[in-house]
Amino acid sequence: IFRPDVVPMRTPGEHRIIVGYAGNTRTWQGLDFLINVFAQLNKKYPDTFVLWLLTSGEMKHSVHVPLMTFPAVPHEQVPQFLASCHVLVIPRLRNPVNDSAFPSKLPEYMAMGKPVIGSKTSDMHHVIVHGVNGLLYEPGDAAGLLECLEACRDEALRQRLGDSALKTVHNTLTWPIQADILYKHVKMLVN
Repeated sequence: IFRPDVVPMRTPGEHRIIVGYAGNTRTWQGLDFLINVFAQLNKKYPDTFVLWLLTSGEMKHSVHVPLMTFPAVPHEQVPQFLASCHVLVIPRLRNPVNDSAFPSKLPEYMAMGKPVIGSKTSDMHHVIVHGVNGLLYEPGDAAGLLECLEACRDEALRQRLGDSALKTVHNTLTWPIQADILYKHVKMLVN
């Protein structure tokens, strides 16, 4: 269901670059960190970006930023939200959960043909090659995330990163490819 030809939600009159996040609001996800960095971005580039959040969690933040929140939807409707965004962010912070848990949203975001900005947690830095199929920054590095977001003002860069992200999914992250890798590892262990 995650693919680049999904019809986006209607965004009448939206001329800004839509930075999207889909997920929960638990502290370890880094959403507060993203909102604080987005406030810095908005000060530098007012009227250039808007932050869209698709989450079922309560939003409690005191920072004023151009922000639209969307309530949780069934999983099969998430691609419409993602298709509406220009850039997708996984702002995870450094902690034991994020160091060991691979974010399932990473291949979903990439399969949409969108540029992905992610922190170097879990194995994200093994999937995202900075400047090739996405952008990376050190967890908790506000200046690094800000730099990645600023780079996404370039429409050609967004297109190139998104195209490469989609190729990465097709070449390495499909179920048949991943199942084959698992099969070969199990076979090696059995032998």
